[in-house]
Amino acid sequence: MNLKFRQFALIAIPLRTAVAQVSVGLLLLSAIVLMFVARTHVDTFSALRMSVVRAVDPMLIAAQEPVQMAESWFDNLQTVAVMQMENKALREELANLRQWHAEATRLDAENRSLRALLQMKQPHEITSTGGAVLADNGTSYGHSVVVSVPEDFHLRRGLVAMTGDGMVGRTVDVAPGTGMARVLLLDDPASRVPVMLETAKTRAILSGQGNNLLLLEHFPDGTAPTVGERILTAGDDGVLPSGLPLARITRVDGDRVWAAPIAQLDRLDWMRLVDFGTINTLAKPNFQAP
Repeated sequence: MNLKFRQFALIAIPLRTAVAQVSVGLLLLSAIVLMFVARTHVDTFSALRMSVVRAVDPMLIAAQEPVQMAESWFDNLQTVAVMQMENKALREELANLRQWHAEATRLDAENRSLRALLQMKQPHEITSTGGAVLADNGTSYGHSVVVSVPEDFHLRRGLVAMTGDGMVGRTVDVAPGTGMARVLLLDDPASRVPVMLETAKTRAILSGQGNNLLLLEHFPDGTAPTVGERILTAGDDGVLPSGLPLARITRVDGDRVWAAPIAQLDRLDWMRLVDFGTINTLAKPNFQAP
């Protein structure tokens, strides 16, 4: 058996080699002939190529349909996953807003009951409006923004500019009838706000130092501010109400107490201008709308 297999292998191997060589030669010869014929019969080969394309095109289209369906399915799956993530985030935000709404409703009811108990009246009417920040004039020497609000809102100097985190500044220039106002932010070196520490109730002045830096000045001797304590408006100037959150103490260097605004002053897109009704005699300078 082994002898016959060896005899067959001795014959088959050279034969296979010869067939392979002949096949390669025939393929090369066929390619050369086709090239020559294609050069001499261009129209015929073009028609033949178009016929082949027309015959194969339906098969290619049919083969692409499953691929396109799979791609569409994966796109839909990705869209559903993104929508689920957004839906989860919106649900969490809604729950947070409901919690804040319930707390605000409770505090409002408590405030009304206490006022009724003390037979107090609201001394001023509070009005507010939302606006978009159009320009951020932030430099090393000052920091203010231009905000646009509805034209029918009564603009004047000294209005409180707020975000959801707290107070960010006050209006210093207004253009009545245009809805344009310039807001001086807390970290501007020209900003000075009477404040108090939330826990100790110690009075001081919060001054802007630029670049989101605030300095707590003129606090009484013997006061020991602590890092992390919140700084609120004191309401001692008769213009700002008391209790508005402003900043948080970040560093204590001897007698220098540094703080950072609670709101991100370099990322303001929207803000609310609030008129607490405490501004009566502030002048209105000229203002050029951008």
